[in-house]
Amino acid sequence: MPAKCQISGEDLHLNDLAAIPFFRAAQDALTNAPRHATAMQVAVTLSADDHDCHLRIHDDGVGLPKEWKLRPDAFGLRGVLERIAQLGGNLFIKGKPGDGVTIAAKVPLSRITVPG
Repeated sequence: MPAKCQISGEDLHLNDLAAIPFFRAAQDALTNAPRHATAMQVAVTLSADDHDCHLRIHDDGVGLPKEWKLRPDAFGLRGVLERIAQLGGNLFIKGKPGDGVTIAAKVPLSRITVPG
């Protein structure tokens, strides 16, 4: 499955606490996209603005049912949600039938960057 990765912000230096949750979020999405979503492509974007770091993962798969909720046995996504929350951030999961799924994390830079 083709995956496109775009990283902007050459001056973005994540600390060790941030690297693992971001890696796990991308890993979980890249694993689940072909398995559950029958996706053919996935795009991963890491960027930052003046205050926050943004991780966005979007697939072109089957999407989510209208009444979708995170299942209690969805350990991968639940783990990602908890790791991002520990960094003081938020994780958003959205999708609609036939339109793929987007997983987006927003984390304050003050919590995850190496002082420089």
